[in-house]
Amino acid sequence: MKKLTILLLTITLFNTNTKQISSQAVVTGDKIINVYYGYPNYFGTVLELAVTNNSSNDIKVNTLGPVGGSFAFMVSDHIGVGLDVNFTDVSVDWNSVDTLGVGYSYTVGARTLRVMPRFDFHFSGSDVFDAYFGVGAGYRSRTYYVESTDTDYDYNIDGVLPSSLRLAVGGTYFLSDNIGLNMEFGLGGGGLIRTGLSIKL
Repeated sequence: MKKLTILLLTITLFNTNTKQISSQAVVTGDKIINVYYGYPNYFGTVLELAVTNNSSNDIKVNTLGPVGGSFAFMVSDHIGVGLDVNFTDVSVDWNSVDTLGVGYSYTVGARTLRVMPRFDFHFSGSDVFDAYFGVGAGYRSRTYYVESTDTDYDYNIDGVLPSSLRLAVGGTYFLSDNIGLNMEFGLGGGGLIRTGLSIKL
C-alpha cells in the first residue's frame, strides 16, 4: 500500500510539472484583440524638413498616433493570423516672412491609414506571458492637406507607394485569464514602440 501511494504521488507530481512546463498563455482557438498607441511618429520630422525653409520660425509639429488595433486568431498553439489597422495624423505649423516683410502662416499635414494582414509566431512557454514575432504587409492610404494665408502656396508629394510593411517582436503579460498589457517593438508602419491593452476571447 505504501509503495502504491508513493507511485501515485510520483505520477501526480510528474503530470503537474509537465502541465506547468507545457502550459502557455495562448492556445489554438483563442482570439486576441489588441488596442495600442505607438511612438514615435517619424513622419512628423520628415514632413518638417520637407516643407519648411531657413526663413521659417515658430515651427510646431503636431502628431496623433499611430493609434490602432489588431485582431488575431490562433490557428495553432504557436501561429496566429489576423489583421492590424492603425491611423496617424501629422501636421506642421510655421510662420514665414517674405522679402517685402509680409508674414504668412502655413499648415501642412498628412493623414495615414494602414490595413495589414498579419502573421504571428508565438514562442513563449509561460501561462502568463505570451511572446511573439510578427510580420504584417498590406495597404497604406495617405492624404495630404494644406492651409495657408499665402494664396500662392501649394504642396504635394508624388510617388508614395500605397503599401505598408511591419516586422515586430513583442509580448503580452496577462493580469488575468483574459486581460493583459502588451508591448511591441517593430520596424515599419505603426511606430517603433507600441503599448496597449490585450483582450483574449
